[in-house]
Order: sequence, then C-alpha cells, then structure tokens
Amino acid sequence: MTRAHPLLRAGLVAAGMLLAAIVSVAAQGPTPADEAFWDSIKSSSNVAEFRAYLEAFPRGFYADRARARIAELDGSRPNVPPAPGASTIPFTPPTPDPEKGPGYGPAPVSPGGSVLTSYAIIREVQERLYGLNYSIKVMNGQLSKETRDAISGWQQVVKRPVTGDMTQEDLDYLRSANPITVWGAIAFEARGAYGIVWSRTSRQDAENDSLAECRKYAAANAKNCDPFTLIESQCGAMSYYSGSAGGRTHWGSFVVRRATLDEAKQDAVEECRRQAKVPRTCQLRVSFCADGSHR
Repeated sequence: MTRAHPLLRAGLVAAGMLLAAIVSVAAQGPTPADEAFWDSIKSSSNVAEFRAYLEAFPRGFYADRARARIAELDGSRPNVPPAPGASTIPFTPPTPDPEKGPGYGPAPVSPGGSVLTSYAIIREVQERLYGLNYSIKVMNGQLSKETRDAISGWQQVVKRPVTGDMTQEDLDYLRSANPITVWGAIAFEARGAYGIVWSRTSRQDAENDSLAECRKYAAANAKNCDPFTLIESQCGAMSYYSGSAGGRTHWGSFVVRRATLDEAKQDAVEECRRQAKVPRTCQLRVSFCADGSHR
C-alpha cells in the first residue's frame, strides 16, 4: 500500500481528521462516550449490545448494570432447538498476512440480513476494523462512507461477498479475528518532518506516540502530521523530494508498507519518482519495521 501526503502539490487530496478513540478512564461519573453508549442500549433486549458495551468500557460507569442485564437476558432466553436442517458453521481464526495486512483465509458464506442496525453494533464493527488496521478515523456508531469502505476492504481481503454491509456471519467472522499485538507507525508531513515508533501493543499508542514525535519537529506544520500504521513484521519507508520546476518550488513525502525492509526502501523511492514534480531529487528519508527488526 502506498500513501502520499495530502499537502503534495501532485494533485492528491485527503482530509486530515482527528482520531476519536475510546479510552477507559476511572472517574466518579460516566464519560460522555460511556454515557452515550449506555443510553443507546439501556432499553435493549439484545445481549450482544451489552457485551459490546463491556468490550468498549470494561470498567465503565455502567459495567455492573451491563453484566446484570446480560445475566438477566441469558437466564430468560428460551432453550429453542435449531430449526430442521440447520447447521453450525465453524469459523477458523484468521491469520494476518505480512504483506497485505490483516488478511485471512477463505470464510464460509451464506445469505443474511444486515446487523448494522444499532449504534452499539456499528461502533463495535468500527473498533474491530480499526484494531485490524483498516482506515477508520472516527468511531461514533454512525454508518458512514468511511465505515462502509473499511467493511468492503475487509470483505475483499477475507474473501467474503463485498457489500459494504454485514450479515451476522460477517460479524461472527470479524469477531473471530486474532488481535494484533505488535504495532509500528510513522507520522509525517509533506515538508519532510516525521516521527517513527515500533513495538507498541496497540494502534492507538503507536499513532499517538508517532504524532507526538512528528509534531515536535514539524513546528508550524505540526497540524499536518498524519499517522501511517504497520503491524507485526511489516516494514515501512518514507521518501522525500524538494526542488524547483517551472519556476516553482515543489516538495512532498511518500510512505509505503511492505513485507520486507528492502522492498519498503526500494518502493518508497520508486513511488516518489513516479509522482514527484522533481523526481531527480527523490531520496530515502527513513525506514523501519513494526517489530523493531530493522535495528
């Protein structure tokens, strides 16, 4: 995957957005996110929604109430045998692919209606896709284009029908994904400032730490630092160019992620030469691997 910075004068445009992430905070009362989530499900009779709340806020203000509600609903659920001809479909835990990102082997496919009908489920999907390194910058329980695009990208990788929507089987398969525990990130901006980190245990930590480093060196351009994340054994590289052409000064930065460090270095420079206004000035600026193996 190749990514050019939004400030490049090569005509590439991207919106810089502040990541909204869930953080569990010990407090005397609920946080706004905690309260909003609870308000959206407190009258529900769907056990999955209360479980989703506990995953998002394991020590939340309403955690005890959520556990009590789960126990109540589970206890009242009738023991209904499966319909004639029904079968149980096993889900094989996915295995991340070093080059493509969080990819999986083939998954079972069957028809079904959308489960994206509540704040709690949509937010859970957003959080899980974010945790698998898909492009999710806002986790607000709203079924946005960004969310549908991320779902489509995931469906393509795991070889499920690409719909931008989710059936119950899609959701079950997404829930079966192995968590990613090794993260690296580079935050960068068009004029060449950057910050890199590796061997972090969460995407949020990797993004926040790399942004802090980038902003330290970007000075007046600190607000333009943008994070780019890598997982497990993936490696990344950043190239940069600056020069004059047609009576104007041009500059830009490019970042790629690849399966090996050598591939990342080579492709970062090649990408710069393909897109730069002054390709002769392209040079490698930094390279690293998410697991720290570049050292």
